[in-house]
Amino acid sequence: MKTKHVSYILTHPGFHFDEGKAIFILKEYGETEFPGIGTARIVYDLASVVETENQLKNWSAEQLHDELGILCVGCLGERGAIFDEHGKTGSSRKSAAMLVAEFLAVTKKPELRDTLRFVDYYDQNGHNAEQRLLQNKAPGRHASALIFANDVRASLRDRHKSELFKQDEIMDWLLEVIKVGAVVAGQEQSNRNFLSNEAQTNISAEQDSAANIFVVSSDKADLPRAAMYLGASVVVIFKSDGGIAIVSNKKYDLTDVVVELRKSEAALLGKPTETATDLSSERCESVPYVHFSTAGNILCDNAKRVVKNRILTPHSGVVEIVKKHLKPK
Repeated sequence: MKTKHVSYILTHPGFHFDEGKAIFILKEYGETEFPGIGTARIVYDLASVVETENQLKNWSAEQLHDELGILCVGCLGERGAIFDEHGKTGSSRKSAAMLVAEFLAVTKKPELRDTLRFVDYYDQNGHNAEQRLLQNKAPGRHASALIFANDVRASLRDRHKSELFKQDEIMDWLLEVIKVGAVVAGQEQSNRNFLSNEAQTNISAEQDSAANIFVVSSDKADLPRAAMYLGASVVVIFKSDGGIAIVSNKKYDLTDVVVELRKSEAALLGKPTETATDLSSERCESVPYVHFSTAGNILCDNAKRVVKNRILTPHSGVVEIVKKHLKPK
């Protein structure tokens, strides 16, 4: 009796990132189209399924699926496997991951989208992919996805070269890493949606009208990355504990903002403002809780501080300081 149930996923030994991504997508989103795919065993040759591989040498990929529940990913394209790009050229060549994502209509899912485009690009362009991406300035706001994809590819290559790991162990590691990446990407998209709905945007700086200042009240983590993705030059985050975080991209200088915020705080505390201009260390004596990082951040993290050390400058005053004293590098 023929069945469309999937008991095995067949891919090639020494599988690449795109095959791993394809298998992850199938297991996460393919149960309706391919019943059993979520628990299907991953194998790397037909001999793992049948005793004599020769008996299947004339079988098409469709027959393997129908009769034995074997779904091919990144292999047996010459036998009609729909998720194998090998041997194809030009615009028809897409990675196994992209072929699966398009088949399941999940290419636009935020947890998949950014890394999927780089996996596909790498697969089409081989060893020159990273250099071409950088030359074309393709990463842009997708840089974190590029870094993730590149790191995973390098680690996967090292594992394949090592004699310490079996194929199953490498695949388990790869699927777990891809899952973590998908979770992070999903969280980033959630933060972008939050900022799009909640943040004040398009606030200009006096010294640079092109600067785009975002202002938001939130305790959510990783908002600066999401803000920069959405085009922010600087993001001002007011926290529920009374602290703030001001983060800029690399094109802007926050030193004058630091000085003016420290002077404002010192004055409200009744302390001398002279030491507020000292930027030789990350903290100053008069206002130690206004922490300045040379990486381009001001962090006033008061979660464990007493009430008197919370930012005293009104929110509107903080925003005005940023607007007036932010300057381009």
